Amino acid sequence: MTLKGISEKEVFILDRNIGNQDSGFSAQNTFLDVAKVLNKAIEKGNTLEDIALYLNLQATTMLYRHVYIYENLDAELHGYVRYGSSDEYKNDQKGIYVGFQMANELSRVLGQHQKKVYEFIVKNKLRGWNEIKSVRELLDRTNLNIDEIFKKVLLESGKSNDRYSYTIPINLESDSPVLFKMEQDSKNEIAKKIVKKHLKIKLLEVTLAYTILEIIIENRPHLSTVELKNINNKIIQELKDFK
Repeated sequence: MTLKGISEKEVFILDRNIGNQDSGFSAQNTFLDVAKVLNKAIEKGNTLEDIALYLNLQATTMLYRHVYIYENLDAELHGYVRYGSSDEYKNDQKGIYVGFQMANELSRVLGQHQKKVYEFIVKNKLRGWNEIKSVRELLDRTNLNIDEIFKKVLLESGKSNDRYSYTIPINLESDSPVLFKMEQDSKNEIAKKIVKKHLKIKLLEVTLAYTILEIIIENRPHLSTVELKNINNKIIQELKDFK
């Protein structure tokens, strides 16, 4: 089997950077190099299934993600995407490159915000995709402006010098209809009393929104994941039981 319309050199680019991801080899080309070859292969009549089969991939997922990023990420940011296995990414002293998974999340942010989100992660030396996902989700489900979201994400990630913030998911309308109908100040006051009862730490601020309970404290709590999960469950249960 061969791939139609692309040269052996172009096939090698696909094979070395996508087909050999689990081989231990460092990626030798940039995302943009690979995406251009992949798009050319598709334009020449090769399906994603054809290409996956040729590259010995088990699924087309990685190919689809390349196409999605290429089509949805601001074109001015394409040149900053690198594979995590590449030497260029590993030795990025200036912190200007984003890894492939980070680019995947960034491409799902509304286009008008993508450059600003990129600048945010570079400025704060963020190397994980979770922060980008948090920004995207907050843009989708809250009325916060982009700068308020950046501040919130830094707090939640523990990378802010000011305070530490973490959130507990909740569906206030169905979980506690009584609290849902209250004024915001009243909701926050009740939530703070409940949180204080279970979390024996100085609370700076507690906000009970429709989909999250945000707790702001001075520092990250010295609790295990299991302990914090148990406390969170007790808090949510008491909010649900509130009459």
